[in-house]
Amino acid sequence: MEREQKEKEGESSKRAINIGTIASIVVGLSGSGSVLIFVLHLIVTECTTESERSSRFVLLGAITTSISAVASFVIGYYISWRGFTDLFWIALMLQLMSIVVGLRFINPSQFIVGTSATLECKNDCLSSSPSANNVYIRKPSKLWAEFFEVFTVFAFNRRSRKKSISLYLTLLAFAVYIFTSSSMSVLLWYLLSVPFCWSSKEIGNYSAVSAVASAVLRLVGIEALTKLGAIVWTAFAQHNWAIYVTLLISPFTMYQGSLTWSMISKWLEPHERSHAFTFVTETNVIMIAAGGSFFNWLYARTIVHNRKFTFLLAAGLNIIPFILNIYLLLVTRKLAAEDNITRLMEIDSDVTQLLERDTNKTQDLEEDLNGIPLMKTDEGTASGQFQPLFDDSIDANPSGSLNLRFISRSRTSNL
Repeated sequence: MEREQKEKEGESSKRAINIGTIASIVVGLSGSGSVLIFVLHLIVTECTTESERSSRFVLLGAITTSISAVASFVIGYYISWRGFTDLFWIALMLQLMSIVVGLRFINPSQFIVGTSATLECKNDCLSSSPSANNVYIRKPSKLWAEFFEVFTVFAFNRRSRKKSISLYLTLLAFAVYIFTSSSMSVLLWYLLSVPFCWSSKEIGNYSAVSAVASAVLRLVGIEALTKLGAIVWTAFAQHNWAIYVTLLISPFTMYQGSLTWSMISKWLEPHERSHAFTFVTETNVIMIAAGGSFFNWLYARTIVHNRKFTFLLAAGLNIIPFILNIYLLLVTRKLAAEDNITRLMEIDSDVTQLLERDTNKTQDLEEDLNGIPLMKTDEGTASGQFQPLFDDSIDANPSGSLNLRFISRSRTSNL
């Protein structure tokens, strides 16, 4: 009897694993959270100005983590009460609700109109700008060619050399950051083993506190751009309080992901942002999948010898985005200074053109006034006496004649 019961349990567990695998494949094909983040970032980019875009991205991340904090807290207690089977159905219902809300309340036309208006304004500015010859002008393309735009949107011939370098540095730092951040996927196995041996309640409480701390502290200030400090602290943590102390560090290390979207949007034309964000989303998904698989595989093979090795390796790899961010800071400072100089030169050129245009109009007006014929007035008045037409001292006498000019030359120059 016991053998048959074990066989049934084994078959049911295999069936559950197969169903879970199929569900994971379906979720992966649908894009799931990555598509949602992609669309939200596009909406924020099109509906905000450049000066407030970074803060809106950080605020969006804070709102997302706040909601996930509530979910993590509830899930931890729900698993200990009813198990995790019902959570799949709840997640399915919530995803269907999000689809209905998106179709009902998000009107795509308002974003399309705003984007096209921005593009027309940008094209007008480029046509009047003296540096318009150095700007890549996108030609109309077929539908199938849009796929290749995702991979060619960062080409060097579309923008200046320093802007291209800044884009590639940002993308490389973002990719390495996401890859090393995926090392935290093994944190669950780290907390389930010795010396912590946490239950689902404790893991849910920690996840909730982590999300709340991340949401609040991310709004306080922007300092670190890597997860170096948090990962090192986690690697050497031996007590529960040490794990919670890492929450004071990790929120300040998550800005690399949020600010990448804002930084890229500043260096791209409006019609290039959707393709660029698609590429960033694909990079994010690939790095999470590759990093999670790699660090889980590495943790399973090094846990016997050294439990800290995986986290220490991830912390060491974070030196790469740290160096790239420093170099990117230097490049963007020079780029900002050059943009200011170029903008001042363009303004000076526009002012000079306006002054030249006004001078030409004034000269044309003077020539027209000089060509106006003289009028005849009193004959008894001295022929050499000249007075303006609007002078109060002129006496109208129809019997006489006088050579008189309408406006004096000094008044013409004043005009």
